[in-house]
Amino acid sequence: MEKWAELKQSHKNLSAAAASTYDEIYENSNHATGIYMRYEEDLIFNTTTSIPDRKVAAVLGSGTGRESFTLAGLFDKVYGLDFSPEMTIQAQLNQKKRNIQNTHFMTLDVENDPLPFADQSVDFINSSFGMGSFVLNPGSFFMEIKRVLKPGGKVIFSFYNSQAFVNQLELGWAPAISSRLNHQEEALEVQFGDQTFFIPVVAYSVPEIKAELSKFFTIFSLSTFPSISSIFPQQFFNNDRIRQLCLEADLLLAENLDLAGGPFIVAVVGPE
Repeated sequence: MEKWAELKQSHKNLSAAAASTYDEIYENSNHATGIYMRYEEDLIFNTTTSIPDRKVAAVLGSGTGRESFTLAGLFDKVYGLDFSPEMTIQAQLNQKKRNIQNTHFMTLDVENDPLPFADQSVDFINSSFGMGSFVLNPGSFFMEIKRVLKPGGKVIFSFYNSQAFVNQLELGWAPAISSRLNHQEEALEVQFGDQTFFIPVVAYSVPEIKAELSKFFTIFSLSTFPSISSIFPQQFFNNDRIRQLCLEADLLLAENLDLAGGPFIVAVVGPE
């Protein structure tokens, strides 16, 4: 617990340092990270089309507001929750720039604090970009999400994959992904600009997270992404044909849970 708290403070330091330049740097400096962010965005669109009611959505770990603004065009109200005050401020600034009226951002630590919603009042929850792995006790986290989710609602979870290719291979180069598991430090190693941060993470294999989620939810789909693009260096993707080839391979491999090679495990779930 002491090490978790220490590394969590490092995560807060990363969020504070990254908030103002996050949107300019994070997606574009690491190709595999960028295509994963777009993969999540596509999944949000595909998942929300099957939700019968679209009044309220919530984003857990909302950062600078990216997913919240995507959802703003799909739901009446969108709430973005993040444990970083700096990220919350940046999201509010981005909201003003975009003149979006139906997003609401607040600072709240979803690992320790109850969600500010009534029972069965939220139609869709997005907890993506590895957010599920930043919670030490997933049972309490899942129970709180289950409490606020409406019947017929859906949740997208994302977790770090302990069995991902990029976490299993000894590479002689820095792969084109912003974060990977550091087994020596027992933490997630994150590159942001010229700085390195170690932050707390609970990584899972696909069978492990399937077993955990099944205790609380019905699982509609599981995938991992991006398997191939995450292991090559950034300069590899200067070639348009190589970028497209790797993307097509990653999309084909996403649902191959026998290989489960992507650094992120993505789950779409709903009430039991």
